[in-house]
Amino acid sequence: MIAIYARQSIEKKDSVSIEAQIEKCKVFCEDSDYKIYKDAGYSGKNINRPQFTQLLQDIKSGLIKKVIAYRLDRISRSIADFSQLLLLFEKYNVKFISATENFDTDTPMGRAMINIVMTFAQLERETIVERVTDSYYFRAKNGYWAGGYAPYGYKIKHIIGQDGKKHSILDINQDQAKIVKEIYDMYINKNISMRKISQDLNLRKIPPQREFGPDSKWTLNTIKAVLTRPIYTNATAKIYNYFNELDTQITNDIEMFDGSFTANLFGKTKKTVRAKAVRDYNDMYLSIIRCPAIISNDDWFKAQAIKGKREHLAPRTNTSNVSFLCGLVKCGKCGSNFVTQGCKNKYGIKYHYLICCTKRNVGASVCNNKMIEINKLQDYVINDMKEYFNSTNIDNKIKKYVTKKNKTNSQVIAEKEEYENQITKYNIQIKNLIDSIAEGNSIAIKYINQKIEVLEKQKNDISIKLQKLNNNNYLEEDNYIVEYIKNINEKLNTSDFEELKTICKTVIDKIIITDENIDIHYKI
Repeated sequence: MIAIYARQSIEKKDSVSIEAQIEKCKVFCEDSDYKIYKDAGYSGKNINRPQFTQLLQDIKSGLIKKVIAYRLDRISRSIADFSQLLLLFEKYNVKFISATENFDTDTPMGRAMINIVMTFAQLERETIVERVTDSYYFRAKNGYWAGGYAPYGYKIKHIIGQDGKKHSILDINQDQAKIVKEIYDMYINKNISMRKISQDLNLRKIPPQREFGPDSKWTLNTIKAVLTRPIYTNATAKIYNYFNELDTQITNDIEMFDGSFTANLFGKTKKTVRAKAVRDYNDMYLSIIRCPAIISNDDWFKAQAIKGKREHLAPRTNTSNVSFLCGLVKCGKCGSNFVTQGCKNKYGIKYHYLICCTKRNVGASVCNNKMIEINKLQDYVINDMKEYFNSTNIDNKIKKYVTKKNKTNSQVIAEKEEYENQITKYNIQIKNLIDSIAEGNSIAIKYINQKIEVLEKQKNDISIKLQKLNNNNYLEEDNYIVEYIKNINEKLNTSDFEELKTICKTVIDKIIITDENIDIHYKI
């Protein structure tokens, strides 16, 4: 069967519609036995598209023998992705045809020309990305709102700039600004922690930034963003000096920091963190932004002083020294980890208990799972382990575990072989490209070298994955666990903290806590 694939990232006047692409591809169909795959609204920067994923599955199932696309970049604009796709087509004897470009994947010259065209397609995409990035920084450096949702406390307002174009600036959102002032008041005047502030706002059902979703909650990081971002206060010389000492890249001269507007931090934040306050200031830019202040300089700097003191307090007691179950206990209601927290009873005696991390950080309005005393839980777990590993059917459980793990080890071996095969293919592609440099002109050589760099990076990524598999001897670990539990009841009689921790981490996968139940999941 023939597959026709069409893609259009966005509707534009000068772009070829999906319907027009399909009609052009139909000309190359020898008969009516074809299937249409189309992805509307998806970029060509990667192949993570629903219909394209289905096409790949059908190819692997042997249903497709020819793929027709309007143009190469409808399939992908990534050299690495397209190279892998050509290998996949070759593996399953699938021919590829571009309806508007005369390429034949059956010949070496055709495959070489495809690689060169894909190089330029990726270059075009990267150039577009660069232009968009430059536009972002241009808006930020000229005091306009660069893009995205407005920070909490503000709303977006459109104006016509001196260049005659429409730009976005920030204006105060009066309702949210009241909450911003309240956050600062609680933090600097009432000595309420960020965590307690977030819990209070969640209990009052006050939503945080819209960018975090309609059902999102205030967290320590979202409160920290409000208390940290300079956009909330007047951009004065004092602000300039503060961020200058933090090695922040400041785009305006100090004369611009006269308090008329505020200043905004922009640039790449850490990918794993959503709140914009949590970042490295020396990787950020600070620019004057046409935006009114909500908080006075005095209050903003008081907040930074308090935050600085609290960040340099001695760290809390390490959980590994409090409970030998650390890292194993999970909340059965929200899925978060349970963490330890200390307190004193009415007689002044200190004890520790475990509490859901979400409940502790965000509040009971989000998760109301019960707390549990550490000593009681530890006694329960030890008694349950003794009963579990002394049961009459433990031998059958061990046999099932060994059988299951043998299958897993077979999968690991297969995965290693696949990685090794991929590395071999990358080496062949790189060698062929190096050989072709001798016959290329200066322009072709430049882009062939770029492709070699891409392939080297892809090969390096696979090599790292292979190294990780080689470093983990799964079979030895499985045998160790089986041997370890043979005399586990004798081991459980110890009172040594580190030994008990080792026992629990060796044989327990996780412990699920709910109001009604304690569910221990054993590895065997």
